Amino acid sequence: MNKKQKILIFIAILLQILFLFSIVAEKEMSIRQGVKIVVETVPVDPRSLFMGDYINLNYEFSHIDLNKIEHGDTYLGKGRKVFVRLAKVGEDWQAVQVDLNYIKNAAPNEVIIKGSINHSSSDFIDVVYGIESYFVPEGKGRYIEAEMSAKRVKVELSIDKQGYASVGKIFIDEKEVKFR
Repeated sequence: MNKKQKILIFIAILLQILFLFSIVAEKEMSIRQGVKIVVETVPVDPRSLFMGDYINLNYEFSHIDLNKIEHGDTYLGKGRKVFVRLAKVGEDWQAVQVDLNYIKNAAPNEVIIKGSINHSSSDFIDVVYGIESYFVPEGKGRYIEAEMSAKRVKVELSIDKQGYASVGKIFIDEKEVKFR
């Protein structure tokens, strides 16, 4: 192998490493710079044989009554990408608008979150945002499930400027769940 081939192999390996690092860095920047909101959730604790313990999270703004919010006349069918405007009403965040295009001019007490329609009817849509599962250390899922059965569970979300959300922290009865 000559010097030119070695350099090309080194560059190829370096580009792959940089690509992987950029994926992690982009997600980390999204979490650190995104707007933080705390939402109530109804979790369920399943277990994945291959991925370990995780919590299934269900949000009130995932099931949207189209008769109660602002939306265009466009078809909101299964698989469509949507943007949902959430507004803080008291202590809770509620869906107030859904659109196929990015919603501009959100007020200070509002955020825009991106999702896709999982189910639709003439009056309701169910939206998934990619924040419905949260992986926890092995063995902790059962503990959280036992704690959640009679307590109030909230999740801190970080939502970036493009509407992508990430789960940051879990709170049970206002106390942050620490895994270490």
